[in-house]
Amino acid sequence: MDELNVGKVTLVKGTSVKAKVNSDLYQSTYFHNGKILRGIAINEFVLMRKGYQDIVGKIIGEEIIENYNVSNESLEQKRYERVIELYIIGYFFEEKFYSGIKYLPMINDSLYLISDDKISEIYNFKKTSKTPVINIGKSMLEELPIDIPINGVFNSHIGIFGNTGSGKSNTLAKLYHSLLHKIITQHSKIDKSSFTLIDFNGEYGTLAKSFPEICHKIDLNTKSDGDKIIFSENEFWDDELLSVLFSATEKTQKPFLTHLIKSKLKYDSDLISYLKITIDTMFGANQHRETVNLLKSLVPLFSKDSQALIFDELAKF
Repeated sequence: MDELNVGKVTLVKGTSVKAKVNSDLYQSTYFHNGKILRGIAINEFVLMRKGYQDIVGKIIGEEIIENYNVSNESLEQKRYERVIELYIIGYFFEEKFYSGIKYLPMINDSLYLISDDKISEIYNFKKTSKTPVINIGKSMLEELPIDIPINGVFNSHIGIFGNTGSGKSNTLAKLYHSLLHKIITQHSKIDKSSFTLIDFNGEYGTLAKSFPEICHKIDLNTKSDGDKIIFSENEFWDDELLSVLFSATEKTQKPFLTHLIKSKLKYDSDLISYLKITIDTMFGANQHRETVNLLKSLVPLFSKDSQALIFDELAKF
């Protein structure tokens, strides 16, 4: 087997696991069965074999405990026991890694170092060998390539979280750069798929420069004769679009716009009927006195011949 036995499990308490490392294993790397294995260190992966189950843990801490059962004449490395603390991240089944705490080890289960091949499987997110993937970088500790499936990322919701300046925009740009590079170099086709990036700060303009064959860039500018996005009338009269354009509040202003759109669609071809219904609503049985006063304040704007007539009509309310 590729694994190298380095110790055994000594404590299992809930999901907290501790293991004792063999006293003669203090190297940072080992050469075993023609492969180089990384030694015991923080953030390294180890494998615990429970019968036929291979449980994967990640080292999150270590300590030295003095062994009082060993005489003072014994070698220094035998007088102290090296104990590591593990965090269970998943398990192997039929050479495929599955994340999650489904199995826990038992006391005295053997502890093994694992090869880069299995560590690569831990970082593997594709379901089958034929799943199309793109490379997004490499692991910081092992420097192993990290590939993610195209269908598992670009056809679903994703979130990239981080502080200002932590690299969120660079991460997203890397995702699309890797995808477009795969399309160009390997002639991969994404039928019936298109992507629209709305770039307010000019952070993704390099994509259009790097892949001019499949990218089209539109520079919008309201202050000059730049590119424009043309909306049809049906597209413009949409409550969602108008809510964005007017920065409408969700609870008050957006319902008003929604009602406006519905009224327009219903009375757009018959404005006279809409005007009659509106006036009837304003001056019906439950009219508002504020509306009448507002109209009276507008009377001076009309000609003197019409003012008396308008005042007479308003006096009825």
